[in-house]
Amino acid sequence: MDIEGFSETTYILKTEQAGEIHGKYLIGGGINYRGTTNSENTGTLTITRFDEQQHIISGTFEFTVQDENGIQIKITNGRFDLNYSN
Repeated sequence: MDIEGFSETTYILKTEQAGEIHGKYLIGGGINYRGTTNSENTGTLTITRFDEQQHIISGTFEFTVQDENGIQIKITNGRFDLNYSN
């Protein structure tokens, strides 16, 4: 059962600082890459479903990250379903 009155909500992914929502992409295993969204490379995270009965939050995301060398990676068509607890 979805929460009554819930409506789809989109958040802008910005910089990695206090009070801001941001996207981060990390690779390891011999290929080291760490990139985050910033004021020039932003993105979106959209909450599409909030199910209070089953404790599930679902949504989509896309963003561009940039590492300290200026290399960009575009993340597209991301989707998630997360369980949460009160």
